[in-house]
Amino acid sequence: MIEQTDDRLEDLQLCGLRIYTGGKASAYTTDAVLLADFALPRHGEIICDLGTGSGILPLLLFGRENSIQVTGIDLREDLLILARKSIAYNGLDGNIRVIRGDIREVRNLLPQKAFSLVISNPPYYPDTAGDPIRHQIQCSFQDIAQAAAWLLNNGGRLCVCYPADQVLQMAQALHDRRLVVKRLRFVASFADRAPYLCLMEARLGAKKGLVILPQLSLYDSPGHMSRNACAIYHMEQEKEESR
Repeated sequence: MIEQTDDRLEDLQLCGLRIYTGGKASAYTTDAVLLADFALPRHGEIICDLGTGSGILPLLLFGRENSIQVTGIDLREDLLILARKSIAYNGLDGNIRVIRGDIREVRNLLPQKAFSLVISNPPYYPDTAGDPIRHQIQCSFQDIAQAAAWLLNNGGRLCVCYPADQVLQMAQALHDRRLVVKRLRFVASFADRAPYLCLMEARLGAKKGLVILPQLSLYDSPGHMSRNACAIYHMEQEKEESR
């Protein structure tokens, strides 16, 4: 008897890549797309994704730079099963692997200073009843900073996204682990709205010096994505044709 599942294979509209999803907990949001673009993966980079879930960030990063090696960590085996299915479907076993583990125990999972980039799209809010995608279950500012400080080589980068109103807390947690914030980009739904998200890059052991990039507005008007957002989603041609 064939087991019936609710898994769906979705087209990422990026280099022919597809991802398996199944249920709310495995869904991915705009934040993951924005973070992958912000991270600017480099040729041959060795990357760790903290809280990889169903593997969306490794796939999006590979779609931008196909020479990278990515290791994803997550606690939930059901999400890792989906990630492994996506990796196999896309033929990326040589570039992406996922392991089960708690990022608070990263020293027992992965070697020190083995990565040049750590990336994380963590749960946002303290653990309460609600959306499992956005609530902190086993992860905090300090957990991310501690894990990144162990994993990164000197000068290595951490790229993370967090709610705009929690930027100072995240920056302090990073500072306590010698991770210096070097680059910020705020994201708003519309140009006349306050930002709801911040994309942040920090480097281990770096000198002070902060670059604040222009704010990204996702929409020009309701239902009409901005030119910058279209570029991130690789929809530039569609944008031009609609003008």
